This record gives sequence, C-alpha cells and structure tokens, in this order.
Amino acid sequence: LFLAVEGGSFFVAAFNLVVPIVQIALAELLFEPVRTAAVPALGKRLNRAMKSGNAVAAKALWEEAEIMEDMQLFGLFLPHLTFFLDVAKRCGFMSEELKDLDKLGNKELETLQHMAAVFAGQAYCNLRDRKMGNSSAKVVAEALKS
Repeated sequence: LFLAVEGGSFFVAAFNLVVPIVQIALAELLFEPVRTAAVPALGKRLNRAMKSGNAVAAKALWEEAEIMEDMQLFGLFLPHLTFFLDVAKRCGFMSEELKDLDKLGNKELETLQHMAAVFAGQAYCNLRDRKMGNSSAKVVAEALKS
C-alpha cells in the first residue's frame, strides 16, 4: 500500500520487512543452543569471581545471566561453580544423595540456587519454608563472610 501511494523501490520495502522477521526467527531458534554453549565460560567466570571474593563481578554475572529466574539454567551452571560446591561439601551440606548433581530434585536445586545467590552478592535470599539444617546455615554463613 505504501509503495502504491508513495512510490519507491520494492526491494527496499521487502528488505525492511524480511530482515526483522529473519532476526526474530533466528533468535527463537538459536536462543537455547547459544545459551547452553555459553554456560561453561560464564560458569567459570562466575566461579572465579566467587572464589576471589569479587562481589561486584559475581553479582553482575549472576544478574546478566538471569540465573535466579531460571532453575534449569542454574542446573547447567552448577557443575561449573566448583568454589560454591566445595564450600557446600566442606560445610556438610552435600550429603551422599546430593553429590550426583544430575539427580537433584527441584527443592534441593532451588535451595542451592538461593544459597549460591548469596555467594553471587545478592542482597536478598529467600530461604523461607525450606528445611535448613546446620549445614545449610553454615554454607550461608560462609557466603556472608566472603
């Protein structure tokens, strides 16, 4: 309609419509594979920031990756957060049944996610209505010390 009234190149009008459609389609198709491919590198950077006590970098990575909003994404990150896992094991939180990270239930994964958020410099950590024993409290205390 615009071309009929104003005139102009059909190619330019078609190009202006096709490019955004292709961008949206590619974003939808490639989001999961690209995110999954980026997890190891981002996990190592987040682990390094947690280990060195660089709360600013850890918080920035945590928030940019939106780990708190996506438990599945946290599950992908967890094996790369070796510093956090070492602290959890040292405090006695990672019992024998929790050592296999692939077999964690939603409750355990969510509890670990909230405890890792403290290590990542988050000011708010919702551990209400969770069964927290001494070992869980020790992990959170270690996070608050660093």
